[in-house]
Amino acid sequence: MKYFLGKVYIGLFVWLTCSNLYAQTYTFQSIVADSVTKEPLVGVAIRLNTKTGTTTNSQGKFTLSFGSLPQTIQLAYIGYFKNTFVITASTLKTDTLFLRPETVELNQVVVSAARQEQKLEEVTQSMEIIRPQFLVNTQTNQVQEIMEKLPGIQVNKDQVTIRGGSGFSYGAGSRVLILLDEMPMLSADASDAKWSYYPIENLGQIEVLKGAASALYGSSALEGLISLNTAGAADTSFTQIKTFGGYYDFNSRQKAAMPGQYYKAGISAAHRRRIGQVQLITAANLYTDRGYRLGDTDSLIRGNLKLIYTPKFNDKLSISFSINGMNNRGKDFLFFTHADSSYKPFNGTTSDFSNSRWHGDINIKYYASERSKHILRGRYFSTINNMNPQQSSTGNLFFSEYQYQHILVNSGSIRTAITSGISNIYSQTISGILYGNHTGNNTAGYFQVDQKIGRLTISQGTRLEVNKMDTFALSVFPVHRTGINLQATKSTFIRASYGQGFRYPSVAERFAQTQAGGLRIFPNRTLKPENGYSAEIGVKQLFLLKKLKGYVDISGFTSSYENMIEYVFGLYTPAGAVPSLDHLGFAAQNIARTKIHGAEISTALTQRIGQAEITFFGGYTYILPLDDKFKNKDTSEWLKYLTFRRQHLVRGNADITYKRIGLGVYTYYNSSIKNLDIFFLELLGGLKKDNYWQTYSEGIVSDVRLSFKAARLLDVSLFCKNIFNKEYMEVPGNTNPPRNFTVQLTAQF
Repeated sequence: MKYFLGKVYIGLFVWLTCSNLYAQTYTFQSIVADSVTKEPLVGVAIRLNTKTGTTTNSQGKFTLSFGSLPQTIQLAYIGYFKNTFVITASTLKTDTLFLRPETVELNQVVVSAARQEQKLEEVTQSMEIIRPQFLVNTQTNQVQEIMEKLPGIQVNKDQVTIRGGSGFSYGAGSRVLILLDEMPMLSADASDAKWSYYPIENLGQIEVLKGAASALYGSSALEGLISLNTAGAADTSFTQIKTFGGYYDFNSRQKAAMPGQYYKAGISAAHRRRIGQVQLITAANLYTDRGYRLGDTDSLIRGNLKLIYTPKFNDKLSISFSINGMNNRGKDFLFFTHADSSYKPFNGTTSDFSNSRWHGDINIKYYASERSKHILRGRYFSTINNMNPQQSSTGNLFFSEYQYQHILVNSGSIRTAITSGISNIYSQTISGILYGNHTGNNTAGYFQVDQKIGRLTISQGTRLEVNKMDTFALSVFPVHRTGINLQATKSTFIRASYGQGFRYPSVAERFAQTQAGGLRIFPNRTLKPENGYSAEIGVKQLFLLKKLKGYVDISGFTSSYENMIEYVFGLYTPAGAVPSLDHLGFAAQNIARTKIHGAEISTALTQRIGQAEITFFGGYTYILPLDDKFKNKDTSEWLKYLTFRRQHLVRGNADITYKRIGLGVYTYYNSSIKNLDIFFLELLGGLKKDNYWQTYSEGIVSDVRLSFKAARLLDVSLFCKNIFNKEYMEVPGNTNPPRNFTVQLTAQF
């Protein structure tokens, strides 16, 4: 009997042990990140089998549990190649999995169009996306350099305009809003973009929204917006060190006027990593440029740091702090003295400058549930412009915002989401002669509903904004936008949108009083806010044919503005004074009404041929910019158009990669300026001769890149910009750089 019971006990022990072993549970926890930027990806679909799966959370993390090894999981995310990973005993502790981005990304995710994630093809307005690799491929040092390569975008001496919505305003005011990490980044005094300031080294995705966006973003989003988004950090660290050096290759006529060596050089470093519950994102940049004209130099030093903290006890909460600072010194070239010597400045128009800028941010996000999110943001932005006593100023801007997002319905093919919020901007300008001292306050509330019903997406939003500057009368602007997007077939998307917009005059436009050479700027304290609308209808066709994939986008657009602010040449005599030539110059004026119509076609595609990959994106934009006050008058043809606009824009960008070798060709064409202030024709010698101002404002400029992966971590690139050495004016009296060569070394690990 004892022998029998002993055998029973032994058998029971073995059975329990085997049962415990068999019932052992394995847990696999990891992060999914972009293989290029190492940025965590939110919402990646993880599939363990046909019944088990999950998605990555706001930090790119996911967790799976299973009872045996090995296990095979599949990772899928729009805009990335699918990946399969086998979990074994040796890979169970893998902390980061990577997805490789597609070169031409179908079904890309964007945020700025509706302030929450949505597929690019479901957006109701035209939109362009720039990925970080394109910045490297084009040797981009400042954000505006990449804008000129996008369909419908034009750069006039560092001033970006979308589809002809702006001319040239001498650095005062912008109808294109710049966002950095979803907060406005325009200066308090001139309300302009400081392109050299934006930390390009750690940018993730850049989004360009075309058309009025004031309903969600307020003043300055009259033409659209450019959203710059800092990349996040993954468990696997990311480090990139980039250095370059180049020189300007003048033609024989230019060399005679420009003795000596004219070069540019720079070095930058970016680093992103996780340290426990903290994401560390930092970068630094040193840059110097001796210029390609007399009295035109530039040097800067810039650094930034961002920390994102997610408490271990609550991964629904995210708190980020960031700080960015820059000092920029040099000489500014305004315009040339004569067309025959376009590299010599007009007497009295060059000036030394020393600018310091810095900002500090705080951003708190709390995911109350899978459907609700609270966001609290704040920013302080300071600009200190030290030039001569007549042109110096200090601007301080304080921005704060609370935003609430909630998914009301998410069932089957129906999804309804709301975005609401309130924001406040307080600005302070301190300047002696140039502007005087001024304060302003802007308070707004907004509400948007985005609804998806099967293949139909509907977006509607409204905003009420109240603005006050000094003792001026209170300005109140309600605006509305609506848009629809219909997925007509599996790969065809038809969209239509209408959006109202507005912009308050900047301090510079109202109060600037200065002089450079023969150019005088006068104040206009009676300026009114400008307002209007833009509308668009378009279709996006995706295609995937074996190894060829991409899209074609066709759109027609129109916009109309009341009280549009433009600088107008005239006689501005102060009250009680005797008119004289000293009162001739420019002042910002409200012109009655403007209308801009146009059409655009753009495309992006990629083709694999063996081990080679070919990519292309570009487009053509036609613009008809009309000034209504000349509509029915018997006047010269060119006076019917708004100043500084061009009618035809063509963009083409091609990259070829074969094994370790890369080749890129980047070309843009701008037709001639349709209208020009008569002041420039009279002041600047040679502009009228043989229609120089029209001939040389038209141009096709091509850049070429040849790169070689010298080692696993090192790329060597040779750039030739303006390879055909085209002499071309962006604005009157301001020629673009001549042919220049640059060597760039990029180490990434």
